[in-house]
Amino acid sequence: MLEAQRLSFYRENQGVIRSGFLAGVEEAVGRGDIDASSIGARIVLPSSFTGGRRYMFNNCQDAMALCKRYGYPDLFLTVTCNPRWIEIQRHMSKSGNYACYRPDICCRVFKLKLEEMMNDFKKGNFFGRVIASVYTIEFQKRGLPHAHILLWLDYRDKLNSAIAIDSVICAELPDPTRFPKLFAAVSNFMIHGPCGISVGRLSFVPHNCRELYYLRLLLSRQVGCTSYEDIRTVDGVIYDSNREACAALLLLGGDQEFINAILEVAVLGSGNSIRELFTKYLLAGSLSDPRNVWDQTWETLADGILFSRRRLLNNEELVISPDELKQLCLYEIDQILRQNGKLLEDFPIMPQLDSPDHVPFNNILMANELAYDSGEMLTKHDRYFTSLNGEQLFAYEEIVTSVNQNDGVMFFIDGFGGTGKTYLWNTLSFRFRSEGKIVLNVASSGIASLLLPGGRTAHSQFGLPLVLDEQSCCTIEKKTNKSELLIAASLIIWDEAPMIHRWGIEAFERSLRDIMTEVDIDASNKPFGGKTIVFGGDFRQILPVIPKGSRADIVYATINSSILWQRCRVLRLTQNMRLQVSSDIEENKSIEDFAKWILNVGDGKLGHSEDGETVIEIPDDICVKYSKNHVADIVDLLYPNLIAELSNVNFFQDRAILCPTLEIVEKVNDYVMSLIPGEYKEYLSCDTITKCDEELGIDHRWITPEFLNDIKCSGLPNHVLQLKIGVPIMLLRNVDVASGLCNGTRLIVVELGINVIGVSFMENSRKTNKVYIPRMNLIPSGANVSITFQRLQFPLCVCFAMSINKSQGQTLANVGLYLPRSVFSHGQLYVALSRVKNRKGLKVLVVNDVGEACSSTINVVYPEVFRKI
Repeated sequence: MLEAQRLSFYRENQGVIRSGFLAGVEEAVGRGDIDASSIGARIVLPSSFTGGRRYMFNNCQDAMALCKRYGYPDLFLTVTCNPRWIEIQRHMSKSGNYACYRPDICCRVFKLKLEEMMNDFKKGNFFGRVIASVYTIEFQKRGLPHAHILLWLDYRDKLNSAIAIDSVICAELPDPTRFPKLFAAVSNFMIHGPCGISVGRLSFVPHNCRELYYLRLLLSRQVGCTSYEDIRTVDGVIYDSNREACAALLLLGGDQEFINAILEVAVLGSGNSIRELFTKYLLAGSLSDPRNVWDQTWETLADGILFSRRRLLNNEELVISPDELKQLCLYEIDQILRQNGKLLEDFPIMPQLDSPDHVPFNNILMANELAYDSGEMLTKHDRYFTSLNGEQLFAYEEIVTSVNQNDGVMFFIDGFGGTGKTYLWNTLSFRFRSEGKIVLNVASSGIASLLLPGGRTAHSQFGLPLVLDEQSCCTIEKKTNKSELLIAASLIIWDEAPMIHRWGIEAFERSLRDIMTEVDIDASNKPFGGKTIVFGGDFRQILPVIPKGSRADIVYATINSSILWQRCRVLRLTQNMRLQVSSDIEENKSIEDFAKWILNVGDGKLGHSEDGETVIEIPDDICVKYSKNHVADIVDLLYPNLIAELSNVNFFQDRAILCPTLEIVEKVNDYVMSLIPGEYKEYLSCDTITKCDEELGIDHRWITPEFLNDIKCSGLPNHVLQLKIGVPIMLLRNVDVASGLCNGTRLIVVELGINVIGVSFMENSRKTNKVYIPRMNLIPSGANVSITFQRLQFPLCVCFAMSINKSQGQTLANVGLYLPRSVFSHGQLYVALSRVKNRKGLKVLVVNDVGEACSSTINVVYPEVFRKI
């Protein structure tokens, strides 16, 4: 009851509970602000709420502070509530009840006993003088309350000998004569055996040992060395020190590597390429001291500016002073930053422009959105509008009416691939931009955002946290450029919405309501603050990825499980626009039959099953029924004449092998790489524990470089990256969204440098443009590791094969689906099969449990997802 009242208080006072940095509060007080609702960001549960995320985080920080001050704890104790405690039994006997029906009594007695026990430890000196203590109580919902206790003892009472330890705890095997059964049970189930056959290891060496530490790094990389000179030899060059050899292997990181990369691009590329590279470093936050890098490289960064000015002014004798050249270079960098929604002013450590008055808007984000040519937008709108079918036209008119009348309706456009959702987004965008209004186009994935005019990913546009929970809010604060942009937006379109966890959409809705109160005091009571929001997607596709989540967890995470769905108006697109492309009747019939079969797969109508898993048959013309070497056969089908086609960009542009897991993807890519002639170039990452974990006092002795190097997780490049010229690769991070370099973009390797990799786009419109990808500091989110670490590596991976999840949003002409194991989540098979428009471009190789090719596989569909639409 008490907790319910506290929750009720927080719910009724969401408008006044906020969080922000102390500096921001002091600045507001200094300005004389009296309304705190415009300071900081909105939160849901403050740290004062017991059990909340902020409460647990603060307690964790307190515990880590104790570890930092006093070192490791001396004793770790556990205590669990016992329902046979006399106090509980006495009460049960009076009431004639059982302990399992009175958890309140068990919890109260447990808390009283725990406090008394802590009092014995701290004041009674049961184990000696206690200088610090901390405990946490677990409610696991599968048993009684359970506490973990940590004690720090005074140096005079520490247990420094075996005798001292035996005086407080004893663990020994039971007497086999007196207790034979107990002895057998303990021997069988409570004794650890050898953990593997490899027992060799390198001793821990701290960073401050310098050359010895660098020697340890080299010993874990260099193979077949018989002397110290061999250890210090990299690419045939013998270096004078271990550190220099490590630097040559790119194992150290640091700003010097980025400086070397800039100088390398100066030799390989144009002046604009150099400035784009520097901008990529700024956007990625890779530079520890951007001003120092600028000071050392500004002359290189200004390459070509004097030449272009002379050409522009038709004056070959033009002379520019160093200060003027610096300003022109900073202006060029600022222009590149503006294309990505940033300003040079956002990096105060960098030198600034002397006169930034050339900017017509103070808000660069709004300036970019209002920069569209209204005449061009109107022409495009008229051309698109005339081609809308009946369903699209109905949706178009409903959305336009909502925007014009400020109805603030939440729409969801439901339609499978080919029904013209993207076409509708474009038509709406052209309509409102021709009127000088702002339309924000976002998508849940980087690839989908590239298909939208002025598209961005939802995470970057709305500041969504990478790790979401029920209480998450966006990182957008009031009275900022982003909040002003959201207030000014007339329409927000969110494509591929079913891909993202509903907590992300709820976090955005919660933040938008808070932001809109700046212009409408009643906005806090309106869904999305009264904005018209259009979501789109296909629930047949892959739903939000929940690591180690159950079927119920995945269904619970979808947008149609959100409370917001009750207010959503669903509009359906069912007409397949791809059928109108070809004038060939037989071709249209083939496409129509193929589309119907794929829809039946997505709807789970093939076969019959109650648990969501159905065995389906693959048609003969698609299925590969005979195969001996499965990997080789699927590669031969998708990449015939591979060696002869290496220089043909179009060959790789429209084909890929899809696999259900990353392990299978890596196996296929390694095989294809082995077929390509020539030596590969190997790039090793530099992996380090992040500053936050260092400050928490985590022991580095068990976090060795090899431990970090071995970590593999989705979205993170491997420690070892092997590439060859002409190999197709995929970006794993958003590098430069304005230039089309976003997560999932497929590229071709054209140049392998030391500190940068030259790549070209696969698309016909961009395949002549060469860009340079640098190494970046990448921090995995949601990785199954107990520490936070960063990996300095090229955000790339080979993509002859890719995972099914990664292929969502891609459109290909030739797909080979390789299934040595069946799909395991809703929509995976549907996504894989629907990457192609025509059945002629699809081949499926299914491997059964005995390793033979077969024609049947498992399809996973959760029908409860469709019942909510």
